[in-house]
Amino acid sequence: MRVDTNQSLLSVSTARAAGANTRIIIADGDFTRRLEMVRYFESFSMNATSVSGWLELRRCLMQPGAYLVILDLELLREGGLDLLREIRSLFHAPVILIGGPRRG
Repeated sequence: MRVDTNQSLLSVSTARAAGANTRIIIADGDFTRRLEMVRYFESFSMNATSVSGWLELRRCLMQPGAYLVILDLELLREGGLDLLREIRSLFHAPVILIGGPRRG
C-alpha cells in the first residue's frame, strides 16, 4: 500500500490483487474510513484505490479496469449527488452510495 499526494489530495492505493488494472475505487472524504475499506478489500485479495475528491476520482475512472465505485455522498467540497450525476454521464462503472446527502 502506498500513500501519495497529488494536487493536495491524499490517495491510498494498493496493487496486491492479481489483476492490477481491475479495481474498486473508494471516494470518501474521511482518510481513516478509506484506509479501513482498502484494507478490507485487500483481505479478500481485491485491488482497491481510494480517493478524497473528484479530481482523483476522475483520473482513476479514466484508466482502464475500474469496475466499481463506492461513493460517499458526504464528500467535503463536492456534493455527492452532483458527483454521481457526473460519473453516470461520463463513465459506465457501477456506483454504490454510502452516507447521506449533506443537510444545510
